[in-house]
Amino acid sequence: MPIAQAFPTGHRLRLSLSTLYWPLAWPSPAPACLTVYPRAGAIDLPVRAPPRRPDTARLWPDRGNRVDAAADDRLRSPQLAGPPRPCRGSPTLEVIDDNGVCRLEEVTLEVANRTTEWYSSEGDDFRSRGETRAVRRLQRGTGRCAPIRAPS
Repeated sequence: MPIAQAFPTGHRLRLSLSTLYWPLAWPSPAPACLTVYPRAGAIDLPVRAPPRRPDTARLWPDRGNRVDAAADDRLRSPQLAGPPRPCRGSPTLEVIDDNGVCRLEEVTLEVANRTTEWYSSEGDDFRSRGETRAVRRLQRGTGRCAPIRAPS
């Protein structure tokens, strides 16, 4: 599936290269060397014409969905976050996907979603380790609920 990004006119794009990251799904079987020649290099980005059809986001009426700051704080509280770094002792990449809390007023429902992923490897051992911790919550009304967590 193609992935696309739109950059408003005048915005800049930054390319970062690092030797500290590694392929997460398929680590290299041997050390790799990357040489960058900045004066000889270029990045070619396609420029596409605007779509001919109207923006689909505007076709649907605003249902009043909003982010509730108080509910958002409840999801981000430390007791829901779990241990900060399960892959301690080795270089670790931490990926946090926190969608916060969305309150659907029409059905009086709060939906919360936070996923944290950790990836690490040891020295020249090209096997990687990954761990994912997800917290999901559905809450209706003022009642308290327990977050749903996958076992560690």
